[in-house]
Amino acid sequence: MSLAEQLRSDFTAAQRSHDALRSSVLRLVFAAIQNYVIERRSKRARSGDAGADDAVSDDEVLAVLVKEAKKRKESIALFTQGSRNDLVAKETAELAVLEAYLPKPLTPEELMTIVRDVVDTASETERAQFGKLMGAVMQRTEGRAEASEVSRLLKTALGA
Repeated sequence: MSLAEQLRSDFTAAQRSHDALRSSVLRLVFAAIQNYVIERRSKRARSGDAGADDAVSDDEVLAVLVKEAKKRKESIALFTQGSRNDLVAKETAELAVLEAYLPKPLTPEELMTIVRDVVDTASETERAQFGKLMGAVMQRTEGRAEASEVSRLLKTALGA
């Protein structure tokens, strides 16, 4: 079962069990996925690619889920600063629903191993191009690590 199918199935179950929180969060995820499809379609139209395939892959759905989880984490930080504990609790509950669909995050040790592998296999010219190294590490982490953490570890590994 694809991730999109799993989300649809869980949404139906949440609707039937009157789980307002899960239904609401999954409804927002479907809207974000639809926005992604519309954006992709408009990019294709501008580039002259007439492909009308609106199907989304698991990787694309995962990217949307990661983006939505990141929004919740940022909101939690801002609401905590503003002493809005009611909104912190709401965003935390929504984040818990989203995290159920995300892959298990990498441990700092696993992430550092990936960073070291990428740095060790990179040539001298590639080491000077931080963005390329960042891209290589992010591709290998497959959405299981935050970019800020990868950046910090990569800078440490490069001695910057």
